[in-house]
Amino acid sequence: MKRALLICALALATTAASAPVSALPRLRIRTRDRAKSDKQPNALTRLVIAAKKGKLKEELRELMKSETGQKELVKVLKSTSWRLAASADTAAWAYIITGDPVAAAAVSLGEMPTKLTLRYFYESLWTNVLDARVPSLAKRANLRDGVKVVGWRVLGSLDTFVLAMLGTGGDAKSAGMIAGVEAVTKIGLDFAHEKAWRKVVKRWFPKVDPAALAKPEH
Repeated sequence: MKRALLICALALATTAASAPVSALPRLRIRTRDRAKSDKQPNALTRLVIAAKKGKLKEELRELMKSETGQKELVKVLKSTSWRLAASADTAAWAYIITGDPVAAAAVSLGEMPTKLTLRYFYESLWTNVLDARVPSLAKRANLRDGVKVVGWRVLGSLDTFVLAMLGTGGDAKSAGMIAGVEAVTKIGLDFAHEKAWRKVVKRWFPKVDPAALAKPEH
């Protein structure tokens, strides 16, 4: 129980520390875009504010009207859908390896806010920096997805290892096994997630290029 409380405290601290994420301006390549982004909250902030006012549907419609709005909406929805799928995978492996449902639940719940925050920044990095500076990579969909998946998996596994260490009371062997096994399973899961979102974007977000999910804005 102490381990679960410790991880929950860590998750809450991470959530509090990452609260400015919704207020941070999106990364831009051009100075004029940075100036523009300073004046406009990103999609996450807008959705939270709209939800509090009971105007979520109206805000969603507004976001769908522009390419930038659709890109931001895709980033938020994609990050959330991945976190739900990935946390279920982590919980399953943590329980199989430790046999402790409390530890499994603690690790899984603890990683939701930490990885959601990390994933949001990671999506921003790819959307607004790498796709812009390496256009040749953005055009090669399979290569891009592969590099993106592996990069995220390294970052995600480090986060899982730290949380698993806390959840198992410092059992480095179990923590290493959880992080190692999920690194393999999540590469496949993440790749499938990327492909699925390509189809979602193509069908429901017509203003966003499904070949790269985002390109540098002009």
